[in-house]
Amino acid sequence: MTSAASSRSVGVLRAALVLEEVRAMPVYEFKCRECGNLFEVMGTYAEREKAQTCPKCGSHEVRQAISLFSAKPPSSF
Repeated sequence: MTSAASSRSVGVLRAALVLEEVRAMPVYEFKCRECGNLFEVMGTYAEREKAQTCPKCGSHEVRQAISLFSAKPPSSF
């Protein structure tokens, strides 16, 4: 498994755990265009729309990454 795939898998698992604990706060992934750092921001839709800063290099040149998600089906299935 590549480093990027491993990092994404960890991010997806972390997001699933966060959603299990706090169902109202989604996790958004962003990627820095300067250093390539992939990082997460947890918050509301409004939080996602705010300008983000890369925690690694401080650049404001970040874009939202396409993220996978997981949902737990109702227990009646």
